[in-house]
Amino acid sequence: WDFGDGAVSTQQNDTHTYAAVGSYSSELLVVTADGCRDSLTRNVVVDPLPVADFTVVNICEEDAAVFTDLSTVNTGTIVQWYWQFGDSYTDNAQNPVHGYPAGNYTITMEVTTDKGCTDTVQGGVTIYPEPLAGFNFVPKCEDDDTVFFTDASSVATGAITAWWWDLGDGTSQTVQNPYNVYDNPGFYNAVLIVTTDNNCNDTVTQQVEIYAKPLAFFIAPPVCEGVQTLFSDQSNAFGDNIATWDWNFGDGTGTSLQQNPAYLYSTYGVYDDTLIITTDKGCLDTATAQVTVFSLPDTKMSMSAVKGCSPLSIQFTDLSTDATGNITGWIWDFGDGTPGSNDQNPLYTYSTPGTYTITFQTTTSNGCSRVVTYPDTIEVYPLPVAAFIYWPYPPLKSTILYPTVHFTDMSVLAVDWLWELGDGDTSDAQHPIHTYLDTGRYLVRLTVKTNKGCIDFVEGEIYIEPDFEIFIPNAFTPNDDDINDVFKVSAIGIKTIKMYIFDRWGDEIFRSEDVNAGWDGKANKGSGIVQNDVYIFKIEIRDVLDKKHSFVGHVTVVK
Repeated sequence: WDFGDGAVSTQQNDTHTYAAVGSYSSELLVVTADGCRDSLTRNVVVDPLPVADFTVVNICEEDAAVFTDLSTVNTGTIVQWYWQFGDSYTDNAQNPVHGYPAGNYTITMEVTTDKGCTDTVQGGVTIYPEPLAGFNFVPKCEDDDTVFFTDASSVATGAITAWWWDLGDGTSQTVQNPYNVYDNPGFYNAVLIVTTDNNCNDTVTQQVEIYAKPLAFFIAPPVCEGVQTLFSDQSNAFGDNIATWDWNFGDGTGTSLQQNPAYLYSTYGVYDDTLIITTDKGCLDTATAQVTVFSLPDTKMSMSAVKGCSPLSIQFTDLSTDATGNITGWIWDFGDGTPGSNDQNPLYTYSTPGTYTITFQTTTSNGCSRVVTYPDTIEVYPLPVAAFIYWPYPPLKSTILYPTVHFTDMSVLAVDWLWELGDGDTSDAQHPIHTYLDTGRYLVRLTVKTNKGCIDFVEGEIYIEPDFEIFIPNAFTPNDDDINDVFKVSAIGIKTIKMYIFDRWGDEIFRSEDVNAGWDGKANKGSGIVQNDVYIFKIEIRDVLDKKHSFVGHVTVVK
């Protein structure tokens, strides 16, 4: 063989590698055993080899590696590519795209021209691991609570060097562990993008729930001292549930965990009560309001008397005061079954003896009342019943001739007596006897008193009737010795009198109509005394009862 490039071979069948591209005239000379020979010349064309080459950029995991063919050939055309990606995968595309897991890979590329010429090249590619973006947070409540985001991202090799956060409410941050306060409740999409030192990144989105903050509110109507304050929770959890209630009643001691507690304050006042509510999502709110406990009135009164005789009039005087209001209402129960009084300062009269309990209630302008009872405070003593009889009593008569009256006390409960007998005389005897000195009508008053000093009196009229009685002497001695010097009628009940004196011959020697005058022994108004003798008298009398009496007799003058 003559390969045309200076190289020869005596092998029957041989191969030859041409060192250069070109057209070579190759001759085959064959010789038989007999020395016969023949030759054949053919033109051998040696085409150029392609130069296999490619580029690839190190990429991040999950990205596709893009292989770019850079192979060349001087003449002809590359018509075939064969890629071995180092992970058991192959491809025949000129510029293939291939995805890898993280790692380092050796790439083998073989190209073939249209002349069947081939070339192979190897190269490497590094696939960087993707980071795994992740973060943690604790759901919080609107407005007051801060949501802290904690980066939980990781990468197999390398380091995470950048963070970008979109917190869902228009806020973005580039710190590793941001925090945020959300103004409104709701759901927010929080996005975290992390980037490694090889510029690989990952994105994660989580929904952040911001719980509604509850609105704490309560009502507690004012009460009076001694009455429990009823607290009514009016809070709103806006779709959530209120899990706890924490009450502080503002007096330094009172607390409760009930929803609607009742609390008894020890004294009146205005208290700052606080309610803290917490929802089942852990959100809380606080409400503070003033709770008023009105004072009870200091119910007091005075009485003008507590003991006395019937009828007993008592002036009741209200002395009540109130620390937080004014006294506006009064109810008096006098204990005797009567309707009582609503006056502030009533005057009341007890007419029936007995012992009475007073109940007094006052009410303030705040509607608070207090009742005070004064048991067995009022004692009303019974009055005595003054009464008497006297003797002589009708149809018998008391006359001037029998003017002595016997009085008999018939009073009830009396221990002391005063008799006013109508003529200026008095007596403290129970049963007095009294002699009247003149006729007339006498108003007798008996005043009696009990052992409690209660008084009653009764009046009665005593009539000493006039009567008529006369004494006419039958002798007198007109001798100026002031003993029996005048002949005079002694009479009771004389209204008028006419006295006539006659001598034994019937001559009238004396006349008088003076009831207080008598005959002094002188005749016809003379100066001398008549002689001793027996004289005749005639006396005509009209008594106080208008009855006429006439008397005729003898009187002896003795000197």
